[in-house]
Amino acid sequence: MLEQKDLQSIGELLDKKLKTQKDEIVSEIGEAAGEAFSEVESKLGKLETKVDNLSKEMANRPTKTEISSWADRRIVDLELRADRYDYLHLNELDKLPPQPEISRALAERGLKRK
Repeated sequence: MLEQKDLQSIGELLDKKLKTQKDEIVSEIGEAAGEAFSEVESKLGKLETKVDNLSKEMANRPTKTEISSWADRRIVDLELRADRYDYLHLNELDKLPPQPEISRALAERGLKRK
C-alpha cells in the first residue's frame, strides 16, 4: 500500500502537471484573444477611415439652398400675359425663334403688352 508520503508526492506531481496545463491553456486563450482583438482593431480603423471619407464627401456636397439658388439662376421669366408669368429653362431659350417673330406672334394673339 501507498504511504502518506507517497500520496503527497503524487498529489504534488498532479498539481504541478495541472498548473502547467492550466498555464498553457491560459496562454493559448490569451494569444487567440489578442489576435482577435487585433483583427477587430484593424476593422475599426478601416471603418473610421470610411466614415472620415464620407464626412468629407458630405461636407463638399451642395446644400438645399445652393441647389435652389442654382435652379433659380437657370430659369428666366417670360411675360406672356399681364396677369401671369410662365417660366422657361435657359437651355430652351436658345431654341426659341428670333425676338421679332415672338413679338409678332404675341401681338397676333393679343398677349403682348403695348
